[in-house]
Amino acid sequence: MMFQLREHRHTTLGNSNIEFSKPTASVLRMDSPLVSATYAMAYCFRNFPRTYLHGKKIRVRWQGYTGYAGVYYARIEVLDGHYERSSMTDFPDQKLRILKESGTVILIKQYSTTFSWVIDTSGILDLSTCTGTDVCLFIRLYDWSGAGYRFYIDTDYVQILDASNNVLMSETFDDSVHMEVTGTYNDYGYISQDEVIIIDKSLEETYSLIELGVPLQYTLREKSITETYSLWELGAHYVVPYPYAPSNLIDLALQYAREAYEEFKTQNFGITEPLTPNAIRGTRYLRLREDLNKGARKASALMPDRAKRPMTFSILMACLYDIFHGRNPELAKTIYNETLRNYGIIPP
Repeated sequence: MMFQLREHRHTTLGNSNIEFSKPTASVLRMDSPLVSATYAMAYCFRNFPRTYLHGKKIRVRWQGYTGYAGVYYARIEVLDGHYERSSMTDFPDQKLRILKESGTVILIKQYSTTFSWVIDTSGILDLSTCTGTDVCLFIRLYDWSGAGYRFYIDTDYVQILDASNNVLMSETFDDSVHMEVTGTYNDYGYISQDEVIIIDKSLEETYSLIELGVPLQYTLREKSITETYSLWELGAHYVVPYPYAPSNLIDLALQYAREAYEEFKTQNFGITEPLTPNAIRGTRYLRLREDLNKGARKASALMPDRAKRPMTFSILMACLYDIFHGRNPELAKTIYNETLRNYGIIPP
């Protein structure tokens, strides 16, 4: 799972000088080196749907070093709201990071002295006071000294656990650091990627996922002229479960949407399409969105409890849109299956 990285000059008292590096192959370091008059924040963070992280635990293996103990420089916390590494609104220059939505900040662990490798696990997270759709997990480094002391945090892994300590997600920071902006006092980048290969269509098709707004941090692979895979093949194959099994609602919705798309392809002779390439792309994009709608509607109609069908449809549509716009299909299914469980739509 991708974690975002951000340097933040948070005060007018001095400039930031944060370095993001890999001291070993599986460790991420956020480092404020020996530079005089340095005041800096550094963040390694990731957004999660609030309904997913509620009731879970967070486990982190990390260590930290401070050249001047006295203030909590190493901190793990969850904030209400959604944060983006490139945003100068979320992380305003020479001002503190803003708090969003309810302003809730849940402290998981913090240190004011040097600490060797330790595994810290939160209690069960209660996010009931949060009001945002998303919450954000932060690992924060704070260089507050302004006197040339060094501070750094090494993070070996971050895990999301259920209430029984079963590992649901794990990030081991094996990837390289990818800095998108450097040379400023508010640099940013990311480490690791959601494992998605976005497929550019062959010459037989006149549109591509790139043209439909897919994030550019994903790997792009252009298909050859002889390959005829459909837009839905994002590294996973979906089989219709039969008879109806509630735990497979998302797979059903994907399969039904794909069937609608394939049916459209067999009947599309281009006679009723507009003449220009851009207009054709727009028409097919809207058509594909309708296929997502059909898939979600058909799958939600299988819910025995009719009162739950509107909520089921909304969750399935959100999941299909996430997959359509580039999210790892397995990650999306994990998150939205948990949402379906939280609303009592599928069994726990």
